[in-house]
Amino acid sequence: MGMRDRLPSSAGSGGVHGGVDLAVYVLTRMKGLWPDRLRMKLATAEAVQLFVATMRNELARRRVSAEMVEAGLVRIASECEWPVVDVPVFIRYCLPVRDYAAAFEEAQRFAMGMSCGRKPDPADLSHPAVYWAADRFGWRRLRNSSAKEAAARWQLVLDEVLDWGEWPAVDVPRVTTAERLQTAAARESAMAEARRLLRGVAAGSRCAPGFERQPDLPAVDGAE
Repeated sequence: MGMRDRLPSSAGSGGVHGGVDLAVYVLTRMKGLWPDRLRMKLATAEAVQLFVATMRNELARRRVSAEMVEAGLVRIASECEWPVVDVPVFIRYCLPVRDYAAAFEEAQRFAMGMSCGRKPDPADLSHPAVYWAADRFGWRRLRNSSAKEAAARWQLVLDEVLDWGEWPAVDVPRVTTAERLQTAAARESAMAEARRLLRGVAAGSRCAPGFERQPDLPAVDGAE
């Protein structure tokens, strides 16, 4: 089967269909965008074959869909002056989350909101993968880590989640409980109760728990 036979019939309009060798499609699209520069990057038949084989393996391993490939090609065409023949870099252009540092900041803000008892809006996240990566990373660890400290583990976890290819919808639970006085509402309730008790003590109505006046003890013989 030749290269032409493996290309989608609607390749010129940007469509990609199932059953297509996506690695060959990537090569063909980049040849159309940068014919001379691609020949400079992949100067020999061996280089072309290695590029296609590596691309094919990585697209399969990272579960990159045809739609993701198309999105990556559109980004590269708009942002790059040269074809991207570094396969890991190309894959990053295809992924729905590209800036890992920005995604970490996003996830950390989300985690802080959850710790205060608020239920953050999943729409505040750029992609569900950010939430699921944060969940696997650990919410408490996320809140207490700097971007520098977390960088290596965050990249590992986010890569793992991005490899899913599909991501469940985000349904945010509260991660704190009123009983442990960790939510904003519970803290406010506790403070209101403390203020009420203090007002009662000042007015002489009763003492705060633990500070009640004890009855006088009977005298003990020999005590001074």
